[in-house]
Amino acid sequence: MGESDKKAYDLEKKAFVILTQALHRDIYHQFAYCTTIKSLWDVLEARGEGNVATRKIRHDLLKKEFEGFLFMENETLNDMATRFYHFLSEIHSYKVNATQQEMVMRFADALPPKWSQFIELLKHTGVLDTLSIYEFVQKLENKDEEEI
Repeated sequence: MGESDKKAYDLEKKAFVILTQALHRDIYHQFAYCTTIKSLWDVLEARGEGNVATRKIRHDLLKKEFEGFLFMENETLNDMATRFYHFLSEIHSYKVNATQQEMVMRFADALPPKWSQFIELLKHTGVLDTLSIYEFVQKLENKDEEEI
């Protein structure tokens, strides 16, 4: 075995050990048949993300969920924003494309009726078209604070 082969072997073993140590001991036995870092990684990836068909189904479901995102009863603005941000990270991981404008409009449309007048003012002045989702939520939070 040459020097470069030995280095590659050592790196493979180190990576394998690190990855297996990251697995919870309650599930490690489910991957005992994996003997290389590549096989272990491939199995973990397939289990975590699913196959192409599974990812496509999840992508389509997330797209529908995005289109139907709504305010939940007794939810605060902060709770809704946190839930929306979490949702955005999930749709991003499944490559569901949404522009900043689409995110802003989806969030605006999901707000409870008490926000209607403020949203209409932002639309009328053209401000709504210029905001990122984060800027929009910040404006809403500022307005919410003013009213307390």
